[in-house]
Amino acid sequence: MKTLEKELIQCAFHHIRERKTLYILIDEAHLLDMQVLRKLRLLFEQFPKKHSLILFGQRDLLHYLSLNVNRDIKSRITYSATIKPLNDDDMERYIVIPKPETYLRRKGRSYTRSHRS
Repeated sequence: MKTLEKELIQCAFHHIRERKTLYILIDEAHLLDMQVLRKLRLLFEQFPKKHSLILFGQRDLLHYLSLNVNRDIKSRITYSATIKPLNDDDMERYIVIPKPETYLRRKGRSYTRSHRS
């Protein structure tokens, strides 16, 4: 773990030297150990404010961050959002693949179905 941590820090400083904006995105952040979040917070304190740490996680993440012991991490959060679960109709629209003619029409292309005899 120390090697990965060191490589991430080196990569981050390399981006900063090149004046690139750094965005670190972590999915399933509710599964992270709080010590990892503390290290990330300390790391980000060394960077200019334009760089962002973006955490995606389940509601457990908000609970862990709201504990008194994590007050320093939560104080660094500038924005948070909760996404409501999809209802059945929205879920179906999300999962179902549109017919080819619908997809192509949306892309501004024509669609001709060929029939085999």
